[in-house]
Amino acid sequence: MATPGTPDQRPSVTASMYSSGKHSDMTIICQGKTFKVHQCIVCLQSKPLAAAMNGKFKEGISKEINLEDDQPEIVEKMLSYMYTSDYSDGRNSTTSTKATSTTTPSRPVSSKHSTAASTSKAASSNAPLTNAQVFVIADKYDIQGLKALAKKKYEEVIAESWNCASFIASLKLLYEETLESGRALRDVAAKVAGQHAKELADRGEFAALCQEHGSISFDILKSSLTMTGPQCISCKRFGPIRQSIGNVWVCDCEFTNYY
Repeated sequence: MATPGTPDQRPSVTASMYSSGKHSDMTIICQGKTFKVHQCIVCLQSKPLAAAMNGKFKEGISKEINLEDDQPEIVEKMLSYMYTSDYSDGRNSTTSTKATSTTTPSRPVSSKHSTAASTSKAASSNAPLTNAQVFVIADKYDIQGLKALAKKKYEEVIAESWNCASFIASLKLLYEETLESGRALRDVAAKVAGQHAKELADRGEFAALCQEHGSISFDILKSSLTMTGPQCISCKRFGPIRQSIGNVWVCDCEFTNYY
C-alpha cells in the first residue's frame, strides 16, 4: 500500500484487466492474433463495435469479432488506449502493456549487429506512420479521444521527422484511408510538406506520390502559398519570427540559443 503523500505506482484496475485478460467477455481476432477484452471497456468507447456486439449478427451471439482488415499491432494500440488512455508510438523504450493474446511465431530477426540506440531510432522514425495508422483506426471505429491523441502525437513527431519515408507513407495513408472526418490531420501533413517541399522534392517517393495523387499536390501547393515572412533556420517555421544577430532568423524555439 502506498504511504500518504507517495504516489501509488500500481497499474490502474483497467490496465490490469487489459494485461491479464481476466473476466473477459469479448474476443477480438485480427489476422491470427487474439485479444481477450471486456465489453464494458471496448463497447462504451466505440459505437461501431458496440453495434456489432449488441446486434443479432453472429458477433453478438458468439461475442467474437474479427477485424481482418486491420493490422494487429494497430488494433493493439487501439486497445491500449481504451484501457490506459495512451499508446506507444515507438518514441520510448518502455514495453507497453499488452492484452492477453496468442499469435503465430514471427520470423526471427538477426540481432547480431543491432543496438538499443539503432532500434530506438528506427522506432522513432516510424512514428509518423504509426500515429497516422492509429488515427485512421480511431476514425473507423469512432473513438474520438484516440483520434485527438493520435493527432497530437502525429504533430509532435513530424516536426522533427518530416524528412523520412514514414512521413511520406503517412501522407499517402491519410489521403487514401480517411474521409472528410480526417481532414484535420490531412491539413497538418500537407502544411508540413509545404514547409519542406523543396527538400522533399528530392525524394523520389515524394515526387511519385504527388504525381499519383493530384489532391495531395494541390493541398501542398495551397499550404505553401500561405507561408509568408521569414523562415526560422532551426525549425523551418514561417513567422512570427524574431531576428537575432545579423541576418539570422529564429523563432522562439531557438532564440535563446543565440545569446
